[in-house]
Amino acid sequence: GYRRVHTPVLERSELHERKSGVGIVSKLDMTAQEGICLRPEFTAGIVRAFAFAPEPPPTPWRVSYSGPVFRRVEDGCGLLREFHQVGVELIGAPRPSADAEVISLAEWALFQSTGIDDPNLRIGHVGLIREMLERSGLPAPVQVRLVERLSRAVNADEQERAVEEILAQGRDDAEPAPGPSGGGAERLFASLYPNVVGRRSGDEIVSRLRRKWELGHTLAEKVDNIKKHVHKL
Repeated sequence: GYRRVHTPVLERSELHERKSGVGIVSKLDMTAQEGICLRPEFTAGIVRAFAFAPEPPPTPWRVSYSGPVFRRVEDGCGLLREFHQVGVELIGAPRPSADAEVISLAEWALFQSTGIDDPNLRIGHVGLIREMLERSGLPAPVQVRLVERLSRAVNADEQERAVEEILAQGRDDAEPAPGPSGGGAERLFASLYPNVVGRRSGDEIVSRLRRKWELGHTLAEKVDNIKKHVHKL
C-alpha cells in the first residue's frame, strides 16, 4: 500500500538546512550554482511535496522511495559519496501505530522476504538524542560534533570511542584559556592588548576564553551525566 514517489536529485540547499538533521546538513554536496545541492536524503523532499501539493493527499499518506543520494564525506573514511537509499514514509497516522507499522514493514520486507534468520533491527530517534544533549548544558558545537560522530558509529564500542574523542578535543580546545574567572583577567587583557582589532571586542574574547576554561573543567562531568541518562533509559 506504499505508493512510489520521486523527488529531484538537484534541490535547493535551504530545504535541507531547515529540515534535515544536523548530521546531514554538514555533509551537503553543493553544486557550482550557489544554493543548489545534490539530494542528501529523501524525507525532506517528500514532506515538502506533501505540504505544498495543490490538493493535500488524504491521510494517512503512505509512500515509498528508492534512488541515489549524495553526501560529502572525508577522504579515506571508507564511506561512499554516492549510495542508494530505500525507504518509506508514513504521514498523518497516529504516532504509536505508525511506528509499529513501519517497524513491522521493515522486518517483513527486509528480513522475512530475503531469508535472513537472525536480524538485528536498530531503531533510532534523533529527537530524543537532541533533547538529551540540549538539556546537558554542552555548547552547541560540541552537541553538533557528538551527533555527527554518533550517527557514523555502528555499535556501542564505536559510540563510546566517539564520545571519548570529543571529550579529549574539548579538553584540548580549553588549553589556551586563562585561569578562573575574575576581574583581573579583564584588566590584564586590557593592559596587554589595549587596541583589539577584529570581529570580537576584548570583553567578548575574554568571555569566550572563560567559557573554554569552564568547559575544559566540566566537559567530562557533563558527558558522564549524558552516559548515565542513556544507560538508565
